[in-house]
Amino acid sequence: MRVILHIREIERKKLDPGKISDHHVVVGLIDLGDSVTRFTLLTRDKRKEKSYFLGEAASPAEDLLGCTSGRAEFKTITGIQFARNSLERVMAQLSSLGLADADIGAERVDYIVCTSDAVDCEGSYKGDGLLQAMKNSCKSIFGKECLSPTLPSETTRSELAANVNKAVLVARGMRREIESRYWSLKSTIYIDLSTSLSGLSTIDGSPSSMNGILTGLGGSIFDALAKGYGNEEEITGVSPNSTKDGGRIYEGEAEDLAAKSAELIEVGRVPAGRSRVGMVPVDVNKSYDLNVKMIGCDVGKNGSNLYQLTQLGRRAASYGLATLRSMIDKVCARLIGKLMKTADEEELLLKNTTLGISGHETFEEGRRKLIVEFLKEIGLKRVADRTIFVEDAAPRGAIETALYYSLKNESFG
Repeated sequence: MRVILHIREIERKKLDPGKISDHHVVVGLIDLGDSVTRFTLLTRDKRKEKSYFLGEAASPAEDLLGCTSGRAEFKTITGIQFARNSLERVMAQLSSLGLADADIGAERVDYIVCTSDAVDCEGSYKGDGLLQAMKNSCKSIFGKECLSPTLPSETTRSELAANVNKAVLVARGMRREIESRYWSLKSTIYIDLSTSLSGLSTIDGSPSSMNGILTGLGGSIFDALAKGYGNEEEITGVSPNSTKDGGRIYEGEAEDLAAKSAELIEVGRVPAGRSRVGMVPVDVNKSYDLNVKMIGCDVGKNGSNLYQLTQLGRRAASYGLATLRSMIDKVCARLIGKLMKTADEEELLLKNTTLGISGHETFEEGRRKLIVEFLKEIGLKRVADRTIFVEDAAPRGAIETALYYSLKNESFG
């Protein structure tokens, strides 16, 4: 069996707007994240079942949401507060930029899907008020309401953690790829390592069958390590075998510092009484009531020891950028290993469990190989043999969500 699958179905080369026909469904995804607010436009040719990238716009959350007028009603997980009118301004601005990048008008967008892991300022982790505000903004911008990640037929337990909706979207985007490979959906774990860790464990591949949630710190761990160099953009998404900076990789030092970093990363079943894990608002008590096992990832308490990772990153950077890149990829492999080891201890892994992994950056070949090999080293070969890496998982999920409604409308049209 080929164990390292890197799925990239969405064609990143822009599709000429003139080639968009009635056979295409045009979808916009608005992802109001903790660090970046992003608007992505894609289209799916229903005849060929092939998706294309149309355009996108993104901006750091603090730049768009940090300065507001009016009463702050919402806030990101890291505490950036913003008002409803600021949300409307952000969505209008990003939509305009994204449409211009795609060279299409708002009237050509068939569906809008919204997701966010931000919460309201009263501390609600549901985010219902925020999603409704996003829907209202879409109505004024596109003349149509946006869709939530959850389908009407699904029970997704979104009240358990602030980023469950994001995990649902990612799961839907990955599920189709697993099905296309004729792998069993019985026991599937989906992991997205964006700023936060958003993941689901399911019994049959559907979010409605979730029996576990993975939440807490995600890509922010790698960002903390990268700060040791001082310029994160030069580091993230690069494989350990890269020689882009022309530097030597000091493997021994990278391995040692990665091991020290992994010791700081705490992964385990979230105990009752916790209200946050890695800054993500959660309702642990309810997860116990619903028999949904919540696995958390943190560094200290709510990221309080992330600075120690930055110090280790600085030590790795003293050997050169290539060594720091190698260290970050090794830490990523250990993080996935810790998550899967805990899932195994909590009896979420079966003989034929499939693992899907995505993130806010590309998993280069070197990083993918490290993850698969590390899973084998810790005795989880059965998971390593059924691991896939999926790019653009959230946009894929948005397309699948839109297609559900498109087919539903056609059947009743």
